[in-house]
Amino acid sequence: MAYNYRASGYGYPVPAPVVASQFYGSARLSDELKQEEEFLSSRRQLYADLRQSEAAEAQAAEKLMQDQRTAEVRTAEATEQARRAATAEQIHARALEEYRLRDAECKAAMAAAADAKALYERAAEAARKAEEVRHAEVSAAEKKAQEAREAEAALNQAAAAEQNTAATLSRLEADAASRLGPIYQSGYRYAY
Repeated sequence: MAYNYRASGYGYPVPAPVVASQFYGSARLSDELKQEEEFLSSRRQLYADLRQSEAAEAQAAEKLMQDQRTAEVRTAEATEQARRAATAEQIHARALEEYRLRDAECKAAMAAAADAKALYERAAEAARKAEEVRHAEVSAAEKKAQEAREAEAALNQAAAAEQNTAATLSRLEADAASRLGPIYQSGYRYAY
């Protein structure tokens, strides 16, 4: 224990205990430790939030790139399928026209038209096959167009998610820079 010698009657010094609040005591140190722990806890939380936001941003950007590639492929496939369907439509129209002509020829010369009948049967078979091909190609074109629309919708959703995560990351970084800053900006506030 420290003593403060002061005069007390007759000029002789008498030891008196020093008041504890004049020293850097455990209560004061405990308060400062608590403040530093709270500060570190806040920094750790900010660090975790930043890491999570950065990971979410990276995932959203990756999904955006994948969906963009998928949308490009599906759009190219839909365009090619539409071209094939248009070609099948033209073939079908020509086959139907030939079928009508041969049908007319067959009816006009039914009695002595063995050759016309053979042509008729061949045209009917070609029309049936063309109808099947047209139907298959049109169905495939509709399916590819639907896939392209779904891919574009997924691309739009991925773009929106990426924009939201980028905004969150930017906000957290700005908050970290403006609110917390360096650990000790103006040194210790307590004098020893």
